[in-house]
Amino acid sequence: MKKLLLSALLSCAAVWAFATHNRAGEITYRWLSGYNYEITVTTYTKQSSPADRCELVVYFGDGDSATFYRSNGGCGVRCDCPVRDGVDTTNDIRINKYTGTHTYPGPGTYDIYMMDPNRNAGIVNIPNSVNVPFYIRSRLIINPFLFNNNSSPVLTYPPIDNGCLYKLFIHNPGAYDPDGDSLSYELTLCLGAGGVPVQQFNNNLPYNYQPNISVNPMTGDLIWNTPQPGPNPPFNSYPQEHNFAMLIKEWRKAPDGQWYLIGYVMRDLQVDIDNCPNNPPAITNVQDTCVMAGNTLNFQVTATDPDNDLITLSATGGIFNSVNPPATFTAPGTPSVPPVTGTFNWNTNCNLVRNQPYLAVFKAADNDPQNPLVDLQSVLIYVHAPPVSIDSAVPECNSIRLYWGTAPCNPNSNFVTGYKIYRKSSCDSLVPSPCETDVPASWGYTLVGVNNGYYNTVFTDNNLVYGVNYSYRVVATYSDGAVSYASPPFCTRLLMDVPIMRNVDVVSTGNSDTIRVKWIRPLAGANNLDTLAHPGPYVYKVYRGAGLTTPNFSAPVATFTAPTYSALTIDSFIDTGLGTDASAFVYSVQLFAQNGSDTLCRASNASSVYLSLTPGDNQLTLSWQYNVPWTNYLFHIYKETPTGSGNWVLLDSTAQTTYVDNGLVNGATYCYKIKAYGQYSDLTLPRPLINWSQEKCGIPLDLIPPCAPVLAIVSDCDASFNSLSWNNPNLSCADDIVGYNIYYTPVQGVDPTLLITINGAINTTLLHDSLFSIAGCYWVTALDSFNNESVTSNMVCADNCPLYELPNVFTPNGDGINDYFVPFPYKYVKDVDIQIYNRWGEVVFTSTDPDINWDGTHMKSKQPCSDGVYYYVCIANEIRLTGIQPRTLTGFVQILRQKN
Repeated sequence: MKKLLLSALLSCAAVWAFATHNRAGEITYRWLSGYNYEITVTTYTKQSSPADRCELVVYFGDGDSATFYRSNGGCGVRCDCPVRDGVDTTNDIRINKYTGTHTYPGPGTYDIYMMDPNRNAGIVNIPNSVNVPFYIRSRLIINPFLFNNNSSPVLTYPPIDNGCLYKLFIHNPGAYDPDGDSLSYELTLCLGAGGVPVQQFNNNLPYNYQPNISVNPMTGDLIWNTPQPGPNPPFNSYPQEHNFAMLIKEWRKAPDGQWYLIGYVMRDLQVDIDNCPNNPPAITNVQDTCVMAGNTLNFQVTATDPDNDLITLSATGGIFNSVNPPATFTAPGTPSVPPVTGTFNWNTNCNLVRNQPYLAVFKAADNDPQNPLVDLQSVLIYVHAPPVSIDSAVPECNSIRLYWGTAPCNPNSNFVTGYKIYRKSSCDSLVPSPCETDVPASWGYTLVGVNNGYYNTVFTDNNLVYGVNYSYRVVATYSDGAVSYASPPFCTRLLMDVPIMRNVDVVSTGNSDTIRVKWIRPLAGANNLDTLAHPGPYVYKVYRGAGLTTPNFSAPVATFTAPTYSALTIDSFIDTGLGTDASAFVYSVQLFAQNGSDTLCRASNASSVYLSLTPGDNQLTLSWQYNVPWTNYLFHIYKETPTGSGNWVLLDSTAQTTYVDNGLVNGATYCYKIKAYGQYSDLTLPRPLINWSQEKCGIPLDLIPPCAPVLAIVSDCDASFNSLSWNNPNLSCADDIVGYNIYYTPVQGVDPTLLITINGAINTTLLHDSLFSIAGCYWVTALDSFNNESVTSNMVCADNCPLYELPNVFTPNGDGINDYFVPFPYKYVKDVDIQIYNRWGEVVFTSTDPDINWDGTHMKSKQPCSDGVYYYVCIANEIRLTGIQPRTLTGFVQILRQKN
């Protein structure tokens, strides 16, 4: 018996050796060459636990596995050298690293995982945690066509933290990617045996335990806001341990411009919560920031503590060790009296330019002996490329050719893919803020071109307008999607060596209308018309076209000649015999030198202002269009008062191109015209430029349909009627309803047809009666005095209540009483299909007549059937709202010819 007892105790000790063990951990990997990877499993275990793992089995996700031996710490205490002992730290934590290598068979998606028999005991949100396996995994995606040489994110901040009740808790893994890939973060589930999510984890726990946990997808800040006590054990006893899990995903941009997931690391982390009086330190709010490559970013980080505990201030992140040059953070190396200040410094260069930000995590830890707490501040730092510089802009007729220098930054790992060219029709001196790359939309620029290639630094902007000052900016683009700061503006204009349009003015409207066309003659001298290179005689040709866009350049409507530049004084043309009510007209003027043999540049097209009217109920909507090289900024609206008098009165003014004149009389005629005020951005040109539209008359008509009524229905199956009623819209949302259209369909889902038109707005009921079937759907529309019809009302439907029953006996003896087998009084049956059988299964009678009217004779022999019981199967085709619906009736009918 003693031996048996000792054996049992040893067995329990063996089980306990595997218990109270794993607290947190993750798996990371590093590319070596080809398909060779170094894999590291990092676990955080109970230092006080008798369980200790000198080795672990790691599964590579390709069907293979291997034993990894612990590789950190000293040797000789728990495990023989060269196997290491791990590193013991404060708060009962041992850090263990197990490292090995593996060669994968080729491209694929591989889930690397490790499972250890037990988590530590007492984890609050994992019931019976001492018997729940600890399972962690990471994903490696090998795709040589898209992703090469990929290593997982590196986590620099341990996954075990302390917190206090009612105090905001923050954890950050301090992750960075050695390949510069983008990272995102999300919560996931802790895993148990076989990689299955742990039972009752993540906001679905007993005792209403619902921690308010969230993860910032960009910074990785895991925030618990805030730990609260639970109502029952173990949720109201402290200290207590909680486990959560997060995924750190890495993304890479492929040549097709799409972002692809290329792997992730799962971190299983533990949070120790105590009911403690300590308050966490606080880092003064440090904002996300930006820096231009080549400049130095320098700022201070200050931490305080409400309990005046000593503070240790530090910083983690790949920005301090995985980039070149790295950033530095200088702070006191020992716990210090608050406030404690550290200095961040980063001498940036072009190799650091990228679209994604760099992450720096600042940590302030107090020295409370019982419950040390921390505050974390994650700061995103963007390194932006400096701007290019526009060297020159050369006008060429109605085009400008831009030249700029290559981008100052062109890192090999994130090369320049090209340039974006922006333009706007005025000059500015706007300067971007430190975090404003590209050209902000609020600046009013338009993207006019994209050049591909680092050395493609010339762009021609076509179809420009004379007399306009243009501002250009250029932005460099990078392979990962980054863009540089916008270049300083380059302001220029086309040469004044062509006629510049200034007026297309409708002088009169009628059967033979007149338009006055005016222009500004070309300027002579430097940067304008070179009269020595282009001597006279000079010829003006005026071109015209119907519409707003294109003149007919094959047939000038006027030609003017001047022997010398000084004699080139003609600047207008009166065009007659037009129909301005039917169409706008567009004009251009071109100058020729050397008596027409030397073709110079042509003026920009300019059209008349064309007014249109749209009638409405007691109103007219005015809208006008134009196509001019200048900017029209104001419009005066004139109205002929009274109509036909020739007296035009200013009605209103607007900067828009539409106007509504209301309060008019339907059926009356009203006439209008528009006076447009415009100008070029070049201050040396005349302003304002005034141009009239044609005169336009219209008649207000009510073309707006009234609102729809609301329809209701009362149905009576017995009396076979549907009673409809609806509201009168004149009492709510209309004023000229004169009648209603009622639409009807007997089958739901079929388009309705007009049933009846009812005159009179107050007639809002309809009795649809004497119906063979009341099944159907109804709609009503309202009609106004201009015969406008509203949209349909709501649909209302009624359905039949079919009735069809058969007796169980009849007496076909010729006495005129009950001589036929007929149904009881029935309703809403279209027809039937009845089969009557004798006791041998022979059909003796069939019919489709719903009245049946069987006289008891055999359908073939025409002889009376013998007295007795007959069986029937009858399908009654009932008339329903959804269509004809069959209903099967079965039963027995008895023939009795003898009288009792």
